[in-house]
Amino acid sequence: MIFLVVDLLLFFVFLMGNYQTFSDSSQIMILETMSVFSFLLICFSLIIFVSHIISFITRHKKFLSGIIQMVLMILCMAVGISLLFFSNMMNVISAGL
Repeated sequence: MIFLVVDLLLFFVFLMGNYQTFSDSSQIMILETMSVFSFLLICFSLIIFVSHIISFITRHKKFLSGIIQMVLMILCMAVGISLLFFSNMMNVISAGL
């Protein structure tokens, strides 16, 4: 999914920004953008997961490919949730609690 790639890329840019001392406003912008993309990743992964479950039940799709796709969507949701948590935590810390 494109949201996963963009989200991981933003995480990498944030880490590199800490190393290269980006300005505070740049870091906050990166974190806010990462929050948006993490939320979109979670939403679209959930939608795709539910659609796979519905098609798996109604159409009796291939068992193995359906299970693999559902597991991948769960992993995408887990990455999205962890990056959303990370970006919001960094925003709170940078705001001074």
